Amino acid sequence: MNNKETLAVPAYFNRLTFTTIFLLWVLVMFGFGYLYYTLDQNSPVLTTLTGDTPTLADSLYFSFVTATTIGYGDIIPVSYGRLLVVIEILLSLLLYGVVISKLTHF
Repeated sequence: MNNKETLAVPAYFNRLTFTTIFLLWVLVMFGFGYLYYTLDQNSPVLTTLTGDTPTLADSLYFSFVTATTIGYGDIIPVSYGRLLVVIEILLSLLLYGVVISKLTHF
């Protein structure tokens, strides 16, 4: 690889604004929340401590708590939902890192 190819990725991130990256992070949270809710209609992906089927609001809440790494533990992923949580955490931490980097760059 030459220098132009290795500098292409950071240059792309430098062009993105704080607002764009933040909105992408929020979109990931809403997207995964909706995905959890949709997949939970066919087979359990999330379970609550009370045993109730999570609503859309519960799924969005779980996604936000997961993406921000708070993790209260009142809603728990089951079966292949665990894999989705790992993917969401990896994406969220990457985007969160870029958000913080942009924020401290100001």
